Amino acid sequence: MLGLGSGRRGARSPPLLFLLLALGACLAFLALSYWVSSSRSAELQARVVALDAKVRRAAVDLSTTELQKHQLQLQLQSQLEGHKDKVGQLELLRRQQVQAEARICNEEKEALNKNITSSTRIIQTLQGKDILHSF
Repeated sequence: MLGLGSGRRGARSPPLLFLLLALGACLAFLALSYWVSSSRSAELQARVVALDAKVRRAAVDLSTTELQKHQLQLQLQSQLEGHKDKVGQLELLRRQQVQAEARICNEEKEALNKNITSSTRIIQTLQGKDILHSF
């Protein structure tokens, strides 16, 4: 017979080499995962920087466009005011011309009325003399 404990094998731990290989595989997997995520992160950061630059350029372009728009509005406003002044001057000139023409027409009308009145008197005088001479 064998000894008391010799029929059973005791629980043995896995060999140290197996544990080291498993630990090495886990470390390799973690290192590979870190490297992949790190490279993806670097790519995404590069894209973020590029997009940020585009946004800044767009903001500068927008502010430049807004400034040009504002300057153009000011220029158009000043041109509009200039044209309004010219229109006002032309309107004043036209009113003055109309008033001058109306004054001339009234003077001519008065002169014609005086002429008609004096002609009527002359005709009446002549008719009065003719009436006396015809009798």
